[in-house]
Amino acid sequence: MAIARERLDDALDRGSARDLTVVTGPAGSGKTVLLASWAAARDAAWISLRPEHLDVARLWRDIACVLRPKGIDLGSEPIVARSLPGGLALHVRDALRRPPRRVTLVLDDLHLLRGPAVSLVAALAEESDGALGVVVASRSDPDLPLGRLRLEGRLSEVRGAALAFTTTEAAELLAGYGLTLREDQLDRLLARTEGWAAGLRLAALSLRAEPDVDRFLANFAGDDHAVADYLSGEVLGAQSADVREFLLRTSLVDRVCGGLADALTGARDGARTLVELQRAGVFLQPLDRHDTWFRYHPLFAELLHARVRLERPGLAPELHLRAARWLSANGLGREALPHALRADDPETMADLMSEQWLDLLLGGVAPEALLAAARLRRGDRRLAVAAAGACLEAGDAAGAEAVLAGAATGAGTGAPGDDDVDALATLLRARARGDVPAAREAAAALRGRGDPGPLAVPVDDARRSLALLHLGITEFEAGSLDAAADTLDAASALAVDGRRERVLLECLGRTAALELLAGRLTRAEAAAAAARSLAARAGWERSAACAWAYCALASVHWLRDEVEEAEAAADAAMAAAYAAAEVPAAHVVRLLRAHLAVARGDVDRGRAMLRAVLDGLAIARPLVRWLDALGPRPWAEDADRNDVLAAATVRLGRGDALSALRRVEPLLDPGAALHPTRRLYAWLVAAVARQSLGDTRDASEAVERALEIAAPERYRRPFADGGSAVRRLLQRHASLPTDYAPVVAELIDALERVSAPPPGLLEPLSERERDVLRLLPTLLPNTEIASELFVSVNTVKTHVKSIYRKLEVSSRREAVARARQLRLM
Repeated sequence: MAIARERLDDALDRGSARDLTVVTGPAGSGKTVLLASWAAARDAAWISLRPEHLDVARLWRDIACVLRPKGIDLGSEPIVARSLPGGLALHVRDALRRPPRRVTLVLDDLHLLRGPAVSLVAALAEESDGALGVVVASRSDPDLPLGRLRLEGRLSEVRGAALAFTTTEAAELLAGYGLTLREDQLDRLLARTEGWAAGLRLAALSLRAEPDVDRFLANFAGDDHAVADYLSGEVLGAQSADVREFLLRTSLVDRVCGGLADALTGARDGARTLVELQRAGVFLQPLDRHDTWFRYHPLFAELLHARVRLERPGLAPELHLRAARWLSANGLGREALPHALRADDPETMADLMSEQWLDLLLGGVAPEALLAAARLRRGDRRLAVAAAGACLEAGDAAGAEAVLAGAATGAGTGAPGDDDVDALATLLRARARGDVPAAREAAAALRGRGDPGPLAVPVDDARRSLALLHLGITEFEAGSLDAAADTLDAASALAVDGRRERVLLECLGRTAALELLAGRLTRAEAAAAAARSLAARAGWERSAACAWAYCALASVHWLRDEVEEAEAAADAAMAAAYAAAEVPAAHVVRLLRAHLAVARGDVDRGRAMLRAVLDGLAIARPLVRWLDALGPRPWAEDADRNDVLAAATVRLGRGDALSALRRVEPLLDPGAALHPTRRLYAWLVAAVARQSLGDTRDASEAVERALEIAAPERYRRPFADGGSAVRRLLQRHASLPTDYAPVVAELIDALERVSAPPPGLLEPLSERERDVLRLLPTLLPNTEIASELFVSVNTVKTHVKSIYRKLEVSSRREAVARARQLRLM
């Protein structure tokens, strides 16, 4: 299935004006499909090369055959010219003299040719004198005079990186298979395949029969049977036994250079072999301009890992040990750590961890491994500090205190950094206890001499980056949100400058939460997206930082009335919160799910989840602010007693506009310390109440103030909660002068779509029928429903009968089920 790839078609159009265009990329990168669609639209001559074209006479005849209809006659194969130096080029030059027009010749799979056959292709490119444009596709760099042609401006190149599918192209490709993925799902698939065409197509074929897309993407790897079959046949099976052994041994490291390859293989030609493999089109990508460091494509690396496990089960620990020793000896201790953890050598692991304790504190290492190393080196305060950091990262504050207490009496090394070790230990102990003053004092001890405060730190100091991170987390967990925002902002700046990705992730996740709690939805969404992207690349999706990022993202979706997206993000947040034992984040998810449950009409479930959240307030201080961020809860059991805004909303719903207005007016004071969500709800309650009381001018002013809050951050849920009363206000406001006309039009359109009969409902429900319908799941008797709506019992009975008729049901239970099916509730 071919899709339009205009950017590559344009590149080929520009390149075909030159004598030679080379399209190179690994197997399955889409070269043939791209060139076939491009050549067909431009009447180019085409040859799919095969092994028999190694015979130069056969190649000549086939080229002559496809060029003859285009007006170029190469004549018979020049037997004499082949025996003379340069004779083949002379014959080509004579044959291409004075053609009727310029012709394009496409040669696919040039990597199959060798010797004289390649010389013929070179002669066609070099001696055409503008009469012929040669376009070749190859898995490896062809043995053509590319350097000279490049220098003379006669060469155009389309490399593997350009062949990788973009997000738009990948979406179009999947659509051709009848698949539509969410943006985050598509991003994950592109990250796994790196835009490799065959990988995307194989994934699409599998996804058509896969009911759970997220689960498939989580497990999609190089050992997937479709991907493994393709790579084994097209790439691995074509290599010699020596090359295959080299690939297996060097695949277990994230990046490899010649020296590291030699350490893993025991040979001395690693640098040369890597360059040769990269040029041969094996899935090996250079990481610098000097061909020093390389990495394998993730899917190919995973296939090689699977082969090592299957064919050489005892080899992996040995290779990890070799990698750890080489990397540590060459000053790359941070890269050595993962290999030390996988090597079956506890002593080496403990030694390396003690040397790299500061890098371990940067995060991402399971506490079990660090605790095991700390037990081998009892009294090693550096290991103890690293282990305590890992415990805190896993949500085990008691474990962190225990390991720090066990090393408290250990002897120092006498090294200059021992004071910093002690300060970091004090800081981690303060974080475990939630002691903000002690954390600030310990962080100040790590600042530079003469600096004005703990935020004034040099960008190259990892200790201070860690100090700011743990101080910021301590402040965040204690509810000192403004201080936490400043501290984490400074820590993230240092993390970016020092390329400390784990520190950056921990900052971004909580920064997303802090932005949400400040009402800055756009910035919260951006921080959450950055955290998710960083976590996906490094495999840190189940961390506390990701839990907070997803909490913020789910809340943003909720406040923008994107319910399905909010539910998906809430699921991801809960998965990360459970994995990281981040209890406060789990409570935030429960709070959001309470709102979502009520939005679906399940008030009892919403109340039960809210009770669980309120019981956890003592251990989740950021929750206090989050309660405000998600909006009032007029459906709560004690709404009248504990929340002025919820009480005002309840009274407004009962028709007591004056009482609602009196309760909400203090919240409209610009000096009142309110979350923007609550201020927005307050203005909407005031608007509806004033309109009910006949004060249309002040009602319009209140709507304008609400729009002023909503427009910049795209708040939408408060308007949806207002229902028909807010819709009527907005419809009236659309005819008045306003600074937010596009927002008003968008909101009216959204609210009218909700009130329109959904597919399957022939006759729409009236507004009063909708009011009655919303109360049916509560199991209130008709008398109490009548009391809630200030109508008679007979009126309620009439509405219920009409609801049954329109929904084509015969009972309250069936009506509720049908209404949910039609998304009326």
